[in-house]
Amino acid sequence: MKIKVLSFLLLISSQIFAHEDYYEAVELSNLHLKIMVGYKSSPQLQIAKSYASVINDFVCELAPTEKVFIQFNEDYCFSGNNITYLAYGKFKDKLIPKGFPFSYKYNLGFIDSTEGVNIIIEQKDFKIKPLLLLIEFALKNKNSLIQKERIYRGKESNSDMNWITDSLYNGNLSQINKKILNRRIQYVQTPEILKNKNIELYLQNDSIFFIRENKKLLSIATFHMIRTEEIKNNNLLFNTNSIFVFDTNHSFYYLGTNFKLNNKQCDLSFKIGCIEDISIDYQQEAASYKLTKIDRIFADHKPLAWNFFSEKDGVTLNGEMYMEK
Repeated sequence: MKIKVLSFLLLISSQIFAHEDYYEAVELSNLHLKIMVGYKSSPQLQIAKSYASVINDFVCELAPTEKVFIQFNEDYCFSGNNITYLAYGKFKDKLIPKGFPFSYKYNLGFIDSTEGVNIIIEQKDFKIKPLLLLIEFALKNKNSLIQKERIYRGKESNSDMNWITDSLYNGNLSQINKKILNRRIQYVQTPEILKNKNIELYLQNDSIFFIRENKKLLSIATFHMIRTEEIKNNNLLFNTNSIFVFDTNHSFYYLGTNFKLNNKQCDLSFKIGCIEDISIDYQQEAASYKLTKIDRIFADHKPLAWNFFSEKDGVTLNGEMYMEK
């Protein structure tokens, strides 16, 4: 199957936006998937790319002559956006140009001359289950979508889209949906931190599985970032066996020595914003890790807040903590 990928990085002044907007587009026989994320390293980019081929297979099996355009906008600043746009018509009329913060045009394959299902989703995580149900609904109801576009925001009432969204996890799945969701899908680009420790990732039914030597280490529903302790020695960085898997911007799971999982979800007393990051240092005297929130923009990475974590005590919420005034 031929795959065309368009990648372009829009570098935005840190004084204005203080982040990157990164776009990739994957085109398959019946699918054009456009992905916009806050940072090239966003796991949502890799999750969406991993699911692209099975979404295309789903469309081909359900309606082999139909085309589907999907645009996913990651809510990388955690603003709580939950927006779905659904229509049927010419791709170039409905969706091009369509991009925040800039409007632009690009031509790839059939999107400039073909019509079909148009879907725009803006939310924090890329989820395949509701997306497959949206596609199935759209293909079965395309005549009504031609006459009237659907926009769903959050939990608005008295809306066809509200009914669709509410029924996604409650309704009966078709056999084709079940078949697609039960597939074990390889994560397309495992982070180097995990690859160096022989840990693989795969996706199944909107869950992310961490596997090492055919043993499941961890299963989570969402994925924000992975960090490890960095030890500096003669200006070189060394990573330990300790891995912090952040499922949100304020909680994580800890894989410690010999990759033993602390099954408890650990919550920080602060949240990591879209222009912020976290550094992790081991405090030998206290036998605990210091997790420090830092600003991505400034070269000195001035600490904004911190907590301590140990395998025995978890996160120390009432310990030493500094907040920038």
